[in-house]
Amino acid sequence: MVHKNTPAGKPYNPYEATFRILMSVTKTDIRSYLSAVYGVKTTYIRTANYLSPLYRKYNGAKMTRSYRTYKRAVVGLVDPFYYPQAMEDMTTEDRKQRMNWLNEKFALDAITRWRRHELVRTSMSGSKNWRFINHLRRDKILKAVARNRTRMLREVEDVKEELAEKRSQGDPIFSDSKSRSLLNKRKEGLLTN
Repeated sequence: MVHKNTPAGKPYNPYEATFRILMSVTKTDIRSYLSAVYGVKTTYIRTANYLSPLYRKYNGAKMTRSYRTYKRAVVGLVDPFYYPQAMEDMTTEDRKQRMNWLNEKFALDAITRWRRHELVRTSMSGSKNWRFINHLRRDKILKAVARNRTRMLREVEDVKEELAEKRSQGDPIFSDSKSRSLLNKRKEGLLTN
């Protein structure tokens, strides 16, 4: 079932539903399916076939993309049908309840995490010397960032201590020629701190 396109300024028609179906399904199949499975009574059924546009192959032949070809069925309903309220139109409390219900019934969060993991695994696994060692969950990413930050701060403190120790012993800190000439001038008393 798909949302009907309601033109701007016109009211929503609750006595009509639109479906996208296989090309082989007939009007009788639709009527019997809706009646047997969902108990929905129908007044009329109108179908329309949508063929995908032609495209030219490398050898010049014209082809259609069969996966873009579909049949649309507009079904008249005896009882009115209203779509559930959109998430954007709900209050914060109702939205939380809806999301909790969806996660409980359909595990949307787990599916989203799995899709993200599979996308990374399949898109990067073909790269040379690639191994999946990083994290996809936000909490694990933040922990890894915090670990790297503390390691970097520890290394900076070690370098500070090493520089302070060299200064106290009077050893040169820098090894390039410019800094050596500055150090020699300081020793001779030409420059002051």
